[in-house]
Amino acid sequence: MRSTSWRPQAPASSRQRRGAVEKLFVSEAGGNTIYVRSHDGARIYYYAHLQKYAPGLHEGMKVTRGQSLGAVGSTGNADSSAPHLHFALHRMNPGERWYEGTPVNPYALLAGP
Repeated sequence: MRSTSWRPQAPASSRQRRGAVEKLFVSEAGGNTIYVRSHDGARIYYYAHLQKYAPGLHEGMKVTRGQSLGAVGSTGNADSSAPHLHFALHRMNPGERWYEGTPVNPYALLAGP
């Protein structure tokens, strides 16, 4: 991931072109998480184990590619000795909620230009 390094508290950056923060959520497994819905509603981008959210980040906020969303961390069930970003991509059907959708291999998105 171009904008995310593997050191603690490195920035976790938005990789999609544009969208909006749909949900900020703290879970036992994922710790501090962010769900960003693409501008066309077709995808959810999931970021987990964040140490903290970027200042001012809030639900409904518009985000763009490369924008800092938070800091890489080890919250939730992540190993505290191995801070990292858990990233996932879900294809969304109309009407599906932030926690639904079909998982998609994000390799093409991450390896693309």
